[in-house]
This record gives sequence, C-alpha cells and structure tokens, in this order.
Amino acid sequence: MTAKAKTTSKTNNLSQKIKKQLDDVSSKVIQVEKKAEKQVSEILKKSDQVRKDQLKKVQTLIKDAKRMKASQVLGKAEELRKDLETRAIGGFGKIMERLNVPSRKDTELLKRKVNALEKRIKELEGEIPQSETSATAE
Repeated sequence: MTAKAKTTSKTNNLSQKIKKQLDDVSSKVIQVEKKAEKQVSEILKKSDQVRKDQLKKVQTLIKDAKRMKASQVLGKAEELRKDLETRAIGGFGKIMERLNVPSRKDTELLKRKVNALEKRIKELEGEIPQSETSATAE
C-alpha cells in the first residue's frame, strides 16, 4: 500500500468516525428534544389543570357568596380580615426578631431597670458625703 493510499485510508477512517460521532450527537439531541417536548407538554397540562381547579374554586366561592346574605358576607370578610391581620402581625414579629429589634416588652423591662439603677445611684450619692467624693476624685 502506498503512502498516499494509507493517508487516504486514514482520512476516510477519521471521516467515518467523525460522521458516526456527529450522528450519535444528533441522535442524542433529538432524544433530548423529545424529552423536553414531553416535559413541556406535561407542565402545560398540569398548569391548565391547576388553572381549571382555581377557576372552579372561584366560581364556587361566587355561588356561595350569592347565596349568603349581605351580613354573612360582611361577617366572612371581617373574619378573613382578622386572619390576615393576625398573620401579618406574626410575620412582622418574626422579621423584627430576625433583625434583633427589641420588643416593647423588652424596652419596658430595660426602662424599669434603668430607673431602678438611677434611683440607686441617687441613694448612694446621698449616703456618701461630698468631701469623700472629692477626695477620691483627686
């Protein structure tokens, strides 16, 4: 076999390997595309089902509201408002706690302690004669 023939044979061999690898990659890309299409289709079906379920719930709520008397609707609205307010306050409390902001209770406790300490300092200042405090200051 001549050198040219060997080179041609190697080139053909390399060319076939590259073509096979490209075919494999193409095949895998097609498989991935099919899987992606299937997943997207499933997601769309699920989201459509969720949308339908939510629509049914809203329609049911509207029907229930129509059946209720105005006072019942107002009562329900007030109940929902209180629930929302309770949840908001709880959430706000958690945020303040995470930020390490003292509560009103903590502040009041500190205020009482400071007042007690100020009172005690005044008592102690009254017990020590003025001449002793100036002598210790020197």
